[in-house]
Amino acid sequence: MQWSGPSTSDRASLTNMASTSTQFPALPPPAASETASGPGTDPGHIPAPVPDPQASSPEGPGVSHTSLVPTMAALFLDENLPDNTRLEPGTKFIKYWKMKNSGTISWTSETKLVFMWGNLGLASEERREVPVPLLLPGQVGVVSVAFVAPVMEGMYTSHWRLAHCGCQFGPRVWCSIVVDSSSSRNGLGHQSKRLASLLPIDITYSICLHRHVD
Repeated sequence: MQWSGPSTSDRASLTNMASTSTQFPALPPPAASETASGPGTDPGHIPAPVPDPQASSPEGPGVSHTSLVPTMAALFLDENLPDNTRLEPGTKFIKYWKMKNSGTISWTSETKLVFMWGNLGLASEERREVPVPLLLPGQVGVVSVAFVAPVMEGMYTSHWRLAHCGCQFGPRVWCSIVVDSSSSRNGLGHQSKRLASLLPIDITYSICLHRHVD
């Protein structure tokens, strides 16, 4: 007997059975606290941002904060009398030092040239602090001190240093002379007298301001 396949009613029953067998109950959606990467965070909690160490500087990265600290500084440039200059006893003269304000703070009336030590007499023993030019940062000026050579022959020195409001800064400067009564016989006496005439003794400091160009 030859089988010709299921009848029309049988086909409908098979179709209903196939569709019924392939239907599975839908799985509930994963909870908000369970993700592929692990437990989730509370949606109501916002984590605090991590501060950027470079963003904390208003100048941006690469800026050294030590360079922003105000400083008092000075740079010695030149002088008028070399060490061991020979002068006659009792010669009145003025020693000057050309200096640059190499710091970041202006030199004011509180900035002085202060005596440190030495055996060279001053023209005025009361002037142990000498005013200096009022220099802006980068400017150059001349700081001067009036001296008088002792009557006794020998070597004499006087050491000074800048100070601002009592705090010393910058290099130490000095004047060093040799008192020699015989200097008048070899022409040095005329040179010292000319120096005293060009630099009046009542001038305690002189100013020679200009913008220093490197």
